[in-house]
Amino acid sequence: MKIRIYNPLFPYPPDEGNMLTVFDQACSLAKNHEVELVSWMDSEEEVLGRRERGSPIEVPSSLRLRPLVGPDGQGGGESAWRRIYRSFADDTASTESHFYPKWPLRLIRNDAPVDLEIFHHMFAFPWLVKKSRNSSRRRVCMVHDISSRLYRHRALGARNPLARWYHNHGADILERHEKGLGDLVDDLWFVSPMEMEWFRQRYKIPCGRITSPTFDVKHAQRIRDTFVHSRHAEGPALFGVLGTLHHPPNLWSAQFVIEKVAPLLAREKFTGIIQIVGKDARDKLMEAASRYPFIRVSGFVPDLAQFWNGLSGMLVPHVGGTGVRMKLLEALAYGVPVLANTEAVSRLHQDLQASPLLSIRDEPSEWCRFLLEERPLARRYELSHLGMSKALQGKEVYSFVGEAYLNQK
Repeated sequence: MKIRIYNPLFPYPPDEGNMLTVFDQACSLAKNHEVELVSWMDSEEEVLGRRERGSPIEVPSSLRLRPLVGPDGQGGGESAWRRIYRSFADDTASTESHFYPKWPLRLIRNDAPVDLEIFHHMFAFPWLVKKSRNSSRRRVCMVHDISSRLYRHRALGARNPLARWYHNHGADILERHEKGLGDLVDDLWFVSPMEMEWFRQRYKIPCGRITSPTFDVKHAQRIRDTFVHSRHAEGPALFGVLGTLHHPPNLWSAQFVIEKVAPLLAREKFTGIIQIVGKDARDKLMEAASRYPFIRVSGFVPDLAQFWNGLSGMLVPHVGGTGVRMKLLEALAYGVPVLANTEAVSRLHQDLQASPLLSIRDEPSEWCRFLLEERPLARRYELSHLGMSKALQGKEVYSFVGEAYLNQK
């Protein structure tokens, strides 16, 4: 079977949550099929730089990575104001149209048909409208989150009237696109059962299946083995908060830890360390974190291997946004205990919700008590014998992809 995957960003090396899961989807499918992964948001220089960095995760011979580059050597799409202008004149355009701009369509219009096309993110709506249905026997959209709900959330929190209008305008358009998505694809693959149920009820669309994000089994086992065989010096418990901080859900998680949990820990003379890792930390966040000597804001870390190796646990409060928190799944894949709230865990595949690596607490006082009582690395050692759940393995998650799936009505 021939499969073509579309994802805006070049997912190699797979060193971030979404990159890891998109790349592993392609690699997992490439074990039994011919797969081409098309991307276009990165410049030629960025693509070359990423290729040179390399990765311990191997690229199968049956997987072709195909980054598209614009005529000026650049990737990407339109400016924000240009997208707003087009969203009034073009029903297929939205304030997120830069993820699926027009120019790459010209480069792929003569591509040979394939059996299955996979479009990542619902921002693919413009392409799904304009691209011929003859380009594949079956096409699906991978739904990472319900973007219109995130825009509504942003609008509610916006103090500037112009920003509030911008986010509500974006939400209105995205809701229309979400409603029409069922007529443009043969199936919808959701990363979260909660989002799938919401989507089905809201838009009365019967299709859809859960395809939980997956991770490379060998790479995950290397991280687990490195931890077990490392000689960890005695020291304070280290807890991590991970994610790009310009992305609102990641920012809100960091704010929860700093503003709600840290004051309680400070009163109890907390002796551990909380490390916040992610680029684009704002000055206001840095200032708030600086009040607590046990919080370290590390910014972007190019190699996360050492970070994962020293963690006693990951902190994943889901305060806002939709979809699944990728760092929660990544921690489970690597055998790292996770402290999360009910909102975060309820979005997971059912098989993952019962993982012994998960501890669920909702109130800041409960988070404080848990962190104060946690012994450095103890629970991680106790659970190090656990293998990676089948719900995180591409071999299991994508086992349904075959000739019978193509022929489903």
